[in-house]
Amino acid sequence: MNGAVNQPYIAFDPEEAEFLCDYDVKLESKKIILSNIHNIVLRFHFPKKRILTFIALIASWVLLTVLYLNYNPTDKLFFNLLLVMLLGAIIIVFWILQHYIAVSFEIRRLKKLYNSLKWPVTSYFAFFEEGILVKSYDIEGIFYWNDFKNIIASSNVITFQFYPKGTPKGDLLKNHYPKLRPFYLIIDDDKKIQSILAKVNHQHDDLVEFK
Repeated sequence: MNGAVNQPYIAFDPEEAEFLCDYDVKLESKKIILSNIHNIVLRFHFPKKRILTFIALIASWVLLTVLYLNYNPTDKLFFNLLLVMLLGAIIIVFWILQHYIAVSFEIRRLKKLYNSLKWPVTSYFAFFEEGILVKSYDIEGIFYWNDFKNIIASSNVITFQFYPKGTPKGDLLKNHYPKLRPFYLIIDDDKKIQSILAKVNHQHDDLVEFK
């Protein structure tokens, strides 16, 4: 597993958990997967909130600047407010650039991973009321749903993201998965899994983000 797993994390006993469904994944075409990685990662990690905040901030700044220049160009408090808003916009731009640098590294990592695998590639996932069991080419373990920081789901791909190091969950799981990398499940528009994730999202305070 390329050093991604020290020891599988076992959150609960699957024999005693409430089983919902399981899912075998067999990836046949490396070429198709590699050609789709770029679009999948960009879609899943699009910084919508930051971009909307940036647009709103710039629009407000332009409006207030017009008001300032036309009605009260000597008001220092107003001028300082414009400077703070401009600084905020610059910080958001920096965050967005930093985000896309991280996304580019994730795309590169996944392409390197899939290139290194022996094809065809197989994985197994089992869904429980309590969480999920994973046996994949880059990760293995049994997780409670709230072990994840968030889950992002589209009609055919799900990504599970861990808490970062420095948080209680992140530090716990870092002992098992040193790099705390997200992992992906291809579901081919499986309606049952979509239904399970919708239920998980309801029970765990918007844990799942649907794309």
